[in-house]
Amino acid sequence: MKTALILGGTQFVGKRLVQLLIDKGVRVTIATRGKTDDAFGNLVSRLIIEREDNESLVEAFEGEKWDVVFDQTCYSPLEALGSAKALEGKIAKYVITSSQAV
Repeated sequence: MKTALILGGTQFVGKRLVQLLIDKGVRVTIATRGKTDDAFGNLVSRLIIEREDNESLVEAFEGEKWDVVFDQTCYSPLEALGSAKALEGKIAKYVITSSQAV
């Protein structure tokens, strides 16, 4: 894995996941609402998304590709479906790691 997209990544387990990936040399992008600061500085790329707005996902992911997505913020099957559709053809693996709604 060379590239990873983290949906979330600024709180709880997500912060640790991002740091572990950075430490392994993975190029990390975090996609959040942009409301919570993170301590990763220029070690990550950032995208602003709104999970309940599928257009925001399509726009944010336009022209991008990742080896794997770790979904840290999935609260419902509809959010998972919207993200999967917006990421179609842009990823190799989609891993739901959210502890919020399992």
